[in-house]
Amino acid sequence: MSDNFNALVINQEGEKFSREIKKIDKSFLKHGDVLVKVDYSTLNFKDALILKNGARLVKEFPHIPGIDFSGVVEESKHEKFKQGDEIILTGWRVGEIYFGGYSQYAKVNGDFLVKKPKDLSLKQSMIMGTAGFTALQCSFTAKTTREELLLGKKVEEVIVSGASGGVGSMAVMILNKLGCNVTAVTGKESNKDYLKSIGAKNIINTSELTKDARPLDKGLWDGAVDTVGGKVLENILATTKDSGIVAACGNAADIKLNTTVMPFIIRGVKLWGINSVNASIQRRQFLWNEANKLIDFETLEKSLQGHNSSLMLSLFRYSTSITGMRLRFNSMLARYLWCPSSIVLVVLSIKIGLRKKPRFSNFSRISCKRSGMVSSWGSKLSMLINDHSMFKFEKSSLLFFGGKLLII
Repeated sequence: MSDNFNALVINQEGEKFSREIKKIDKSFLKHGDVLVKVDYSTLNFKDALILKNGARLVKEFPHIPGIDFSGVVEESKHEKFKQGDEIILTGWRVGEIYFGGYSQYAKVNGDFLVKKPKDLSLKQSMIMGTAGFTALQCSFTAKTTREELLLGKKVEEVIVSGASGGVGSMAVMILNKLGCNVTAVTGKESNKDYLKSIGAKNIINTSELTKDARPLDKGLWDGAVDTVGGKVLENILATTKDSGIVAACGNAADIKLNTTVMPFIIRGVKLWGINSVNASIQRRQFLWNEANKLIDFETLEKSLQGHNSSLMLSLFRYSTSITGMRLRFNSMLARYLWCPSSIVLVVLSIKIGLRKKPRFSNFSRISCKRSGMVSSWGSKLSMLINDHSMFKFEKSSLLFFGGKLLII
């Protein structure tokens, strides 16, 4: 490796918060026993919060964000890893309290790393990222865990809320591959065809699950994956069958849950919380080993065809610049996984080589064009690029995945 390399560094000095692409060396990387050459990273909801102002998640500055990455081991003092090993990292508060993946090289605790399965590429692992890993956890909990608890009784009817989102859409795909009849819940009529193409047998509009829930209602679901919380989760609990497991992983609608004990004591329903940050390495390795069997990357790649970088560039609405940055990442997957209302998931595969300084906005607004229709959001978390002429797109395409904006 070269003595110096690039990293996105955030800093807080008094009231002044800054983001800057800096030249650093290995001595700057103060955590861990494994040095990784980063091939891909992601931009998640939590990353956007941190990039905005630290979001009280970062305890020490200066700091390198980026909660996910994949790459190749450059140096190792950890007994389980050696130079040349391909690895995946998600969770463990990397990018928050430990330096993260927005750097050409990252140094982390080897106990946080998973060896990349042979049948999964580094790029595919970050197409999934934390969202895909969470979806795997939810899906196995709702189906496989229940079947094990009930000694093989099959899970057939499963409902997935927030199905247009990053976690929800992946869960629809996985549960379909696991043999379930998947009912997808979405508020976007325009996403129905896509959800059916990735495995949903039935579609329910979110509005049908936002009424006040009864303590118990007709049992409909053997299992469920809920990504939104609030009234949707309340209604799912009330309509889950005997001994069903509801895997809860999100609060996109509401953090509050107003329910009764009735689903739990009358039907034995289990509300199973999903924690993607601190999942054990054994569980992580098992789930990543299953990923290529359950995620239809061929479908994703087909969806990428027919789009180009000029379309991607039309997504961005420019606003006030904050700082000048000069960057060269080998390659980078950036996933942006949240917007408050109308949401479109976009996948873009790029290699970034900046010829002049870009300017990043203050995460204020994004507009997206698709088929002549314009959707816009007032999100505080949108990372916008003011000057796209500095990008060299070696490989670029877009995927409208139904629910979240995913820039790869």
